[in-house]
Amino acid sequence: MLTVPWLTATRLTARETTALVLVAVSLLFFRVFRDRCLLAWAAAWIAYGAFLWATGSGELHSAPKSIAAFAPAGFVLAMGLFAAAALISAQARRWLTVVVAISWVLLIWAAMRPLYFPDSLFFLDSKTLGLGLDVACRLIAAGAAIQLLRYRFGRIGLGPFLFGAGLLTLNLNWPRFTSHIPSEGYLLAEVLFGSSILLVVLDDSRLRTRRLAVLNELTVTIARSQNHAPMMQTALEKLKAVMGAKAAWFQLMESDHLVPT
Repeated sequence: MLTVPWLTATRLTARETTALVLVAVSLLFFRVFRDRCLLAWAAAWIAYGAFLWATGSGELHSAPKSIAAFAPAGFVLAMGLFAAAALISAQARRWLTVVVAISWVLLIWAAMRPLYFPDSLFFLDSKTLGLGLDVACRLIAAGAAIQLLRYRFGRIGLGPFLFGAGLLTLNLNWPRFTSHIPSEGYLLAEVLFGSSILLVVLDDSRLRTRRLAVLNELTVTIARSQNHAPMMQTALEKLKAVMGAKAAWFQLMESDHLVPT
């Protein structure tokens, strides 16, 4: 019977299992909230889990060189999908197009490396990303994190900060700084990073619920009011609460002038 040692001996590590768990959680969240960014988020964790598996197989079980050599392409794909999930959440369509184009070029570059650029200075070896791809991926991560923070500037929570810190340091392999970090440290960082977009989706859902409650109260007030004063008072109070503002006012048209009220 023909067996493939590196395939049959390989078992999922804790980090790979965590990636699969995050895929399942992301899909469950998508079923509940129907946020499209969660689909990209789940696909990114699939790509990242495949990258971890390919890297571990190449190091531990003497896998074919193609498995370890094409691992960087999986990491580039994962980073591009993570950034795409954040940009979809931030509704940054123009930046999403740019990130998709750049990620596609980097993906082809990473996949062609073992065939055409085995001695390139931008690639250190088959087990690491190399300087060129690592820097390019970190730049994509920084751009996506900045766009998410800008979009949520008025209602920043914990999620965007976890996303930015997690994506910038995802699988960071700089020996001078990361050589003493145990695998458990990477696992904890990935779990926190995996919860970032989920927290963003929960915040958006809570905000939508508050807005619907305000609209419902305004509808009831309009139906019961005999004049505009109670209606406008209720509207201002609810809008001020939703926006977290300290004051709110509107202006009435009297003759040819606007009078603040």
